Amino acid sequence: MSGDDWWYKYLDMFKKDYDNYALGAERYRYMFTQYFPRLLEYGGESINDFTQRLFAPKISSPMVFSKNYKLDVEGLIDEYIYYKNDEECKKLLEPPMDFMRRKLDLGNCSELMLIAFLALFIIGTCRGIPLPQDAENQPFVFSGVGASDLETAEDLFYQTILTLYENYEVCTN
Repeated sequence: MSGDDWWYKYLDMFKKDYDNYALGAERYRYMFTQYFPRLLEYGGESINDFTQRLFAPKISSPMVFSKNYKLDVEGLIDEYIYYKNDEECKKLLEPPMDFMRRKLDLGNCSELMLIAFLALFIIGTCRGIPLPQDAENQPFVFSGVGASDLETAEDLFYQTILTLYENYEVCTN
């Protein structure tokens, strides 16, 4: 890959999925292009505060082992995508970006917090959306570590880029 901006095409593809799966209000979509690339500027700063399980599930399921069970960003997006078309569950769900923006006060937080959650949202979306039909019968596993194993902003940036690449280049070709 040449140049520094090759991954913007994958970010544009991600934003189409953001719209297709109604993951949040259109007015928040610009944040991914405007803020996410700045994550690399934070280099070695810790992101441990942002990779925790923070959100109570909206839907009770056999996977919820206790009333104290919490979802991380990826789990929040996965729950929404899985249940959003179920008539009984639909009324309990809020699009995950709208929910996160409200719950975490992303309009008034530090820039690092905002950017880290945007990166985690990108990863969660890429891992949560169904694979294209022609890729569904091919064995595929995302590379890299889970978000909770990432330590720095730089780690999160490169894991996000890898996840975008795997989702939009490897899976779709």
